Amino acid sequence: EIDRVASNTNFNGTKLLDGSFAGALFQVGADAGQTISVNTIANTQSSAIGKAFFAEAQDVANLATGDATASGTYSGLSINSVTIDDVDVEIGDSGDDVARKLVGAINSKMDQTGVYASLDDAGQLTLTSIKADKNFELEAGTLTDGDGITIALADIAEVEATDSDATFLSGVDISTVAGSQQALEIIDKALTTVSTSRADMGAIQNRFSSVVTNLQTSAENLTASRSRIQDTDFAAETANLTRGQILQQAGTAMLAQANSLPNGVLALLQG
Repeated sequence: EIDRVASNTNFNGTKLLDGSFAGALFQVGADAGQTISVNTIANTQSSAIGKAFFAEAQDVANLATGDATASGTYSGLSINSVTIDDVDVEIGDSGDDVARKLVGAINSKMDQTGVYASLDDAGQLTLTSIKADKNFELEAGTLTDGDGITIALADIAEVEATDSDATFLSGVDISTVAGSQQALEIIDKALTTVSTSRADMGAIQNRFSSVVTNLQTSAENLTASRSRIQDTDFAAETANLTRGQILQQAGTAMLAQANSLPNGVLALLQG
């Protein structure tokens, strides 16, 4: 379903989520170069999303020691700068009991170290990284029983999480404990990728909204200016018309008064 959405999501024939969308320019101004660019949208195909690097699993020691009855102490396991010191384990009737207690001691701090310990039927102890993008190392340590029998653990130099160990959502395997733990890391990274892409698109959308608002304001101002130039200002013209009529009426009245004066003088002369 993830791949279907990634492959079918498109706008006007342009694929958006399959990783092919890149370098789109949108003209937002009247002049050349006034554009907003969308560089890329996340590739959400299962083979490309959730990219996580896990350090390669390391075989540490074979703990099939046979019968023994005593107790011992293991120390010196340093993983991601978290040190597990003086982990007491009781060596029971077989090496399996030793291995079980050692694995339990390591996995009890799995949340701190980011490393999961597992044991196969042959007694092989393996450390697997379950935290993405983290390296780990193992310092040499020993398990010693009361008879002086020592089980040596390998001194493993820092194991790096590199590109060659990249895992994607399509490679999730939940058939094992380590695989399911790694799957959670991969899913978290996939969700982060989607959330980041949505945030980027939201920021770009806000830029478009700001441009649209600015252009609308400019268009409104231009329309007002054109109206002031082309259209009649009815208030001003009405005031001018009223003033003209008052002046005309006043002038007519004054002219009529002026014309009546000679008639008065003539009337006096005739009398």
